[in-house]
Amino acid sequence: MRYLFLIVLLFVSIETVLAQDNQLKFKHLTTENGLCNNWIRCIYKDDIGYMWFGTADGLSRYDGHLFKVYRPETNGGKSLGDINISDILQKGANELWVCTDLGVYIYNYSTDELQQFSLLKSVQTKDYTDLIPPQR
Repeated sequence: MRYLFLIVLLFVSIETVLAQDNQLKFKHLTTENGLCNNWIRCIYKDDIGYMWFGTADGLSRYDGHLFKVYRPETNGGKSLGDINISDILQKGANELWVCTDLGVYIYNYSTDELQQFSLLKSVQTKDYTDLIPPQR
């Protein structure tokens, strides 16, 4: 009788374990939810838990409820449209490096800003007019 009870208990335990719901749950997110573009080119999850989506029109940060969109700006403060994000990398505890078709940008967690990588910025803004030969 004792063995019968143990066998029944074993079967009930196995059935309970197998009956657990181990399904992954996905949430479909689009521009209607705040994503800056539906063409996702790369995804990165940082140490804080934010999901970063590199799209064909900028960078979107998702906190599990809301999106925040980041787009690099020109010197005049105008947003650069149609910027393709190709990769996102963590650089230390305070920075993300964002690779785009316009160069590398750095997101700083402390300032919550996306800035162009300074080495590239100085190269792109340099005046090369002295290299053009004078016209005769």
